[in-house]
Amino acid sequence: MPEAQYGLPVHVRGWGSNIGLEDRGVFVAVVDERQSILQINVVPPQPREFRVAPGGLEVTDFTRPFAIDIVIPDPESPSPYCIWVYQAVNDAGRAQGVVQVPIIIVPR
Repeated sequence: MPEAQYGLPVHVRGWGSNIGLEDRGVFVAVVDERQSILQINVVPPQPREFRVAPGGLEVTDFTRPFAIDIVIPDPESPSPYCIWVYQAVNDAGRAQGVVQVPIIIVPR
């Protein structure tokens, strides 16, 4: 949920219409308020057996869910971050087609 407050670890999960093609998966990055990328995680697709894709998602033979637990150093006070999820990087190394979810991480 955008702007929601979360403790660590932050559980990120979703679906991609074609992330199962050649087991591409997605990248999940954590970005701080200065737009510095703290970490980039390569997240493989998971099996879709016994799971139901969300409504409105284009379902193909390669539609799969993904999930990861984000762990960063515990902040001293509630701090803004942004979770980026994307599938591709251009020739300059920049993420393409990024879905951004701003969140607040609170101390444990």
